[in-house]
Parts: sequence; structure tokens; C-alpha cells
Amino acid sequence: YKIVMVYIFLFVFFHCIFQVIYGYNSYTCLNTTHGPQIPQVIFAHIFKTGGSTIREIFREYGHKCGYTLATIVNCDKDVVLSNPTDDTILPCQLKKFFTNGNTLTTKMSGPNKKKASIAFVRQFDLIVGHIPHGLFQHVINTGNVNAVHRPRILVTWLRQPLSMLVSSALYLINKNQGQNKLMSTTFDDVIDKIRVKIAKPDNMLTNGLYSQYLKYLLPGGLLAGSKMSEKDILSKIEEHLEEYSVIGILERHKISLEMLKCNVDAENSLKDHWWNDVSRTRRNAVNVAKKMRRRNGASSGQRKMNQNEHNNRKLLQINNEENNEENNEKPFIISTDNVRNMIEKNETLANEFHKVLSLEYKVYDLAYKAHEKQCLKLQEKFP
Repeated sequence: YKIVMVYIFLFVFFHCIFQVIYGYNSYTCLNTTHGPQIPQVIFAHIFKTGGSTIREIFREYGHKCGYTLATIVNCDKDVVLSNPTDDTILPCQLKKFFTNGNTLTTKMSGPNKKKASIAFVRQFDLIVGHIPHGLFQHVINTGNVNAVHRPRILVTWLRQPLSMLVSSALYLINKNQGQNKLMSTTFDDVIDKIRVKIAKPDNMLTNGLYSQYLKYLLPGGLLAGSKMSEKDILSKIEEHLEEYSVIGILERHKISLEMLKCNVDAENSLKDHWWNDVSRTRRNAVNVAKKMRRRNGASSGQRKMNQNEHNNRKLLQINNEENNEENNEKPFIISTDNVRNMIEKNETLANEFHKVLSLEYKVYDLAYKAHEKQCLKLQEKFP
């Protein structure tokens, strides 16, 4: 009996070691459904649309499937490259990249160590980050007849505009002003921060409308949009949205992740339980992403920063509860949903913000309709 148990233990132990080192090679992922050539997946992460979770999912997906991955940030969204070649440097920063599914490579030398050429970025299987539409089109095609043009799966996520704006304001308060300010933040503080953000010239068209979506979905961004009529802007964005295989909607996060699965793992190679872990709810998806980050070697500094953020939010909750108890009021917790609901209940504020977000809502409506069409097509394909 003891000998049998020892053999079982050794088998399980070495099997686990094998899976950790070589396991991702056993997953077919994109291989079996798109012909002999593995498609390139590009995820355009629009700021404050839940994209950090999707990026973490792609990180884990790349690890399991053995795909290379590059993360790109800080792109100049108003730049339109004229006649780019493979050697043209993208106006972005290469944050990090993984060369064999699980090995992080950050060693790049020279004055442009955080920059990368179109040809360098094109070699990766998965490209994720804050990439505007006008720039990743150059990664897809520079006009080089000798370049290998792989099939592409373009992915993006959108969010209800007011929620996106509120979330952005809370992010800036937390990032720029620290724990002490966060603990004493009030609803009025958030409203002030929203107004400051809206008023920044780099967030507005010349007609006074605020837009983040144009930065990502319209080549040339707000600079180009300021020279176009609203009708032409929406027509051009609608045209670009048709190029995406997956248009995720944060308010329909579970369905959106199911759409993603159908496009990048149609044969269910990763098994339902893996996808279920990240698709039950958005909250679960965020938690799973954090677990992925820890498992894949997050530094102690990163873990400490995550814990500090959690502590800050807890302190903020306690502080608000104490203040409201003194006034016999129901505790108000500063969160995206709570602030948005308070704005919607205030007719003056609701009118103010819906007016400056009017173009954002029209873009969101276009994306939502495209999302629904994609859902119907996938239901026909995967009944």
C-alpha cells in the first residue's frame, strides 16, 4: 500500500511540474479554427472600460497557449503616421512583453528602449494596451508587400459614458492625491474633479463636447474630430467598428467574455471552468485577474500597492460611515455606481453632464448595436 501511494505521489508531482513548464503547449486555442496560420489578436484598451481585467486575461491566455504578448501604453492618440515603413517607430511606449508565453522580457537598449518599430510589434501573437485605431492599423498593414499578413482578431471594450467619466475622476483622485485625500473625499469633490477633467483642452472637441472614445476609435483623435462634422465622425467610427471581431460592453461583461471565448477559444481548449472563473461577474473577473498577477510573479511592491488600495477604500468607507452617523444619515460610499446614481437623481447635474457627453453616448449606442449584432451571429454559429 505504501509503495502504491509513493508511486501515485511521484506521478502527480512530476505531472504538475510538467504542466507548469510545458502545459501551455497542449492547448490548441487559436490553432484549430483559423487555418494553418495563427491569427494575431489586438486588444484596444479604452481607458476606464474594464480593460485592465481583459489585459490580465490575455496575459494568462498567452501563458496557457504559448503565445507571445506585448503591452503598449502612452500612445500619442492625435498622431497619424504618413507612409510608415516597418522601421517606423510607433509613438507609444512598450511597457513589457512576453516572448514565449510566460517569460517576461524587458531588456531593450539604446535611446528608444521604451519605443518599438512597427515590425517589432507585428511579430507578437497578442498585442494589448491603449492603442488607438489609427496606430494599430499601421501594425496590421504598412504597405510592405513582403510582410506576412496574418489574419487578425480585433477586440475592444466600451462602457456607459457617465460611468466611465466618474470612474476616471475617482482614479485620478486616488492616483494624484493619495490616501489622506481619498479618506475625506465627498460627492462634491468628485463632481469638481469631473468638471476639471471635462474642461481640459486635450479631452474636448472645439465645439465643447467631451470625448474619450474619439481618441481611440477615430484616426487622428480629437484633432481630426474637431475638423469633421458630427455626422462624418459617427459614420467613420461606425465603419471602423465593423472591423472588430469582439466589441465588449462592460455592462454586459459576462456575455462579452463569452463572445471573446468564441473568437479565441472556439474549440473550448481551455475548458469551461477557466472561462467560467473570469465570466461569472465583473467582480469575479477582477479578483481572478489579481490572482493571475500574483501567481505569475507580481513583486512584493505590487502586492503591497494592491493591499494599500484595498485599505484606502476600507478607510474611506469607515470615515464616511462615521461622518454620516453623526448626522443620522445613511452612509454614502464613494464608488462609481453610487456617484453616477447620485448624478442621475440630480436633474441639474444630469443635464450638465449628459450635454457634454452627448457625442460619447452616440458612439456608445453605435458600439452597443454592433455588439448586439455580433451576439446574434455567434448565437447562430454556436447555438
